[in-house]
Amino acid sequence: MAGPDMRLLIVKDVKTFLRDPVQWSQVLLFFGLLGVYFLNIRRFQYNIFNDMFWKNLVSLLNLVATSLTLSTFTTRFIFPLLSLEGRKFWILGLLPIERRHLLYSKFWFAFVGSLGISETLMVLSDVMLALPRR
Repeated sequence: MAGPDMRLLIVKDVKTFLRDPVQWSQVLLFFGLLGVYFLNIRRFQYNIFNDMFWKNLVSLLNLVATSLTLSTFTTRFIFPLLSLEGRKFWILGLLPIERRHLLYSKFWFAFVGSLGISETLMVLSDVMLALPRR
């Protein structure tokens, strides 16, 4: 799947992301707020949560909220990922790897990070709503 050159580029992207407090603090703030909301779903005192239709509807709306937040952040951070290299992009062009490996490393960095956050939030939402596993 990912060769050693792609792994090194992914590690570089992770370090760059973690070193920039503007990026990780925005992700933490918005997805943290969604996480706090999902954790407190059971505390809402609505009788509609006893009906499976309303539980499924709330779960779908939670998926929509997570997807909208995820699309905002992917547009903000992942789309311009290559341009964030700035003046140092020429160094990446000198690497003895193909350009598609560079792009695949950016893709896997974005895909794994996005999937990890969004999947965790949706599983948390469904557990808090006590939806059955099917």
